[in-house]
Amino acid sequence: MKNLSIKPALCRASAVVFLSAALSGSAAMVSLADNSAPDDGRITKIQATTVPNYYGYKVSTIDITYQEGTDLSGVQLEDYAVYDRGFNNPEFGKLKLNGIRVSGNTVTLTADLDTDKVTDRTRETYGTLCTSSNWYIDKKGGIHYGTEASTDALGITIQPNTLKKGLQWRKNMDLILATNGEALSDGVAMTDGAGKMLDNTVWAETICSGLEDVELRMVDIGWQCNKYSLLGRKGEVPVYVMLPDNYDPNRETPYEVIDYQCGGGVCYWETTGGAETPANNLGCNVVYDTMMSKWHELYPDAIIMSVNVHSSPITNSAAEIAGALDYAVRNWNADKDRIAVVGNSQGTLICSDLIRQRPDLVAAFIECNGNFGAMTSADTIDGTLANSSLRKWTADEVNAVVNNGVALWMFNGETDGDNPAAQQDVINVMKDLYRQAGKNEEWIDLFVRASGLQSWKFKYWGETDHSVTKVVAWNYLDHPYTDVWENQRALRAGDTYTFTGKESTYKHYDKTMDYTYRVYAESVSEWLRKIFDAQK
Repeated sequence: MKNLSIKPALCRASAVVFLSAALSGSAAMVSLADNSAPDDGRITKIQATTVPNYYGYKVSTIDITYQEGTDLSGVQLEDYAVYDRGFNNPEFGKLKLNGIRVSGNTVTLTADLDTDKVTDRTRETYGTLCTSSNWYIDKKGGIHYGTEASTDALGITIQPNTLKKGLQWRKNMDLILATNGEALSDGVAMTDGAGKMLDNTVWAETICSGLEDVELRMVDIGWQCNKYSLLGRKGEVPVYVMLPDNYDPNRETPYEVIDYQCGGGVCYWETTGGAETPANNLGCNVVYDTMMSKWHELYPDAIIMSVNVHSSPITNSAAEIAGALDYAVRNWNADKDRIAVVGNSQGTLICSDLIRQRPDLVAAFIECNGNFGAMTSADTIDGTLANSSLRKWTADEVNAVVNNGVALWMFNGETDGDNPAAQQDVINVMKDLYRQAGKNEEWIDLFVRASGLQSWKFKYWGETDHSVTKVVAWNYLDHPYTDVWENQRALRAGDTYTFTGKESTYKHYDKTMDYTYRVYAESVSEWLRKIFDAQK
């Protein structure tokens, strides 16, 4: 095998994915009378490329380059299979391939980027840069999944996931190319089966379109952070940043900032010390969805960042984000008056506490599948501040948010537990607070919004209604939310709608069906432009 030097790479959001594998051999013409793919020994390079996808970043095409003079006239799609570990389960499965083309001595396989739905609420995806919450690879290369040990198709032991960790960035997928019906174990492998590139592999480093501008920076926020030992020696906070292409820290006009916080402590976790299988993760916030790269595409002149917090306790996480934002203002020429935060799941609670602690730092909050404030039972809300998701905030904290004019656009899925009811409640509370502060209805209509996403948007991709972040990033950052009803005409700005009320297993329709949502003319990015412009 030809020995290639491989190293992990960050990826970019608009490119195509290619897989190339290379094996040495003679350059003599090979006859393909049997209409099969040439022998693996004639492959000189395999290059995989991932592109932005609803599921995060997913293999799109695979380029297989053969020695010069190889006859490729008879190759067919069925001659090739590409395997990878699954998103939900580390067992190997086939990527869905839907096309093949030949150019010179290169065969390009095209992967299917559409839904991988199994049932309305399940899916299994292969060739993605992120695992699900079910499995992870520890620092020693051990794979952990399920409750009992097992053996995979390569004979590798799968250990129990006793740490209950997952949603791990797979900087190297475990891709295997098999030709002419050969067994998975006989295919051309990229890694050792646990994410480590083989020294003699012909697979090239995966091209990740959309993420090449991502940088990891260690930020000293001026005080000792809790638990940070994975990187840095002084407790610095790890921050992923996407800077403008022509970034100038001395530019006269400071840069707008969009900070994305994902949920559940999944973007940065580590288990060290006494653990038998030490494990860590850094960067699920970059690859689980396309939120960062899409904002970078739509706001190329803004600083896009995500602070890798442990997320527990939330108050510490919020303080660390505040410190990172203060650092950005001091050192990256960030505009303190034009900072937006985007939260996913528990990230919404972290962003909320950031706003509680430092409303002066946040111009706008985009909430996805979570709450503004704290988790709240649908059975306790009653339209009052005292029983809303802001119930634990002091009067001074609430007044500070109102006085700073923080803008809010909340997105929740139709059947996502208590979240839709809490969303509807706190939006009305915030509107009333702004009215009491003297804001007119035109201002309130722009600055305080709520949208409810119907269940069909999630079922198409085999997701639960808690996947709002994926839906918003994939659809509504650059398009208005007008395709409310399945297989019906798009609504127009000013039209209204309610949830469907048709999901038989959902228990809180009695709390959510009397709320009328409104359709807005702007996409989320267009809305944020108006909010930022209002700060000038």
